[in-house]
Amino acid sequence: MEPKLRVRSSGHGGSGYKHPHTGVTVPGITTVLKRLDKPAIVQWAVDNTAAYAVSNIDHLLTRTQEQGYGFLRWYWKRDPLKGDTEDIRNYSNGVLNDAAELGTLLHDWVAAEHGACPYPDTSSAPYHFWEMVEQWDQYSAQHDIEPVHTEVTLWNSELGYAGTADGIWKIDGKLTMLDLKTSRNTWDEHWMQISALAEATTLLTEVDGDWVETDMLRCEQRALLHIRPSDTDKEGNAMAPFAELKVMPEDEYGDMFKAFKGLLSVTHALSDIKTLRNRRSK
Repeated sequence: MEPKLRVRSSGHGGSGYKHPHTGVTVPGITTVLKRLDKPAIVQWAVDNTAAYAVSNIDHLLTRTQEQGYGFLRWYWKRDPLKGDTEDIRNYSNGVLNDAAELGTLLHDWVAAEHGACPYPDTSSAPYHFWEMVEQWDQYSAQHDIEPVHTEVTLWNSELGYAGTADGIWKIDGKLTMLDLKTSRNTWDEHWMQISALAEATTLLTEVDGDWVETDMLRCEQRALLHIRPSDTDKEGNAMAPFAELKVMPEDEYGDMFKAFKGLLSVTHALSDIKTLRNRRSK
């Protein structure tokens, strides 16, 4: 479900949010976090390219170097070692997009259960999706969950950023700033994201077609709901599907938000530099 206030281009190097009353556009939290170096993602892309090369070694040996290079930029969906047949350009990005689509599908499913949007089309959903739905069903059955807000836009007018919270829910009686994660691991950038959401100043909710601003709710805890399908670890050992609530330690609140603010300063500064250079070129 795409947030209604999100805009594709914010002028800050990625997507952002346009305020419905002031017209001001600010960078989105995920755009700000792109400034953070992610060596694990680079290694992941290299690993997937290597896997694709190994599974297609016979085809590579029959091509020139130039052809082989181009061939490695093609991919089929899912696991390259399991021999699917549909060729699609740029293997590592393709796998990343598959994972993102799977995560979006689960996000939309959970949001639909709370009435925030219609249920997504699951006619072609892979079995991994249904494994995660089963884990979500088990988790929600074992805990008292009261959705206060689901898929809500949060704004920080003082610092100039905005984002969408997957949930502000009461979980077992505690008001929780929640983000749903389906990635294999959780990282510090996820805690920076949840910190930025929790430190917003305003909630923006749509009521009968109008946008209403209310003061930010102060949550008792910040947490990631980490849901994963069956998988294998780096050693090839089988991993069972799971749903786990990871609560952020309170003593990390300040430093994680400080880290986010540093990335936000870089984002705003680079945007200002671009504006200055555009003015000089006219």
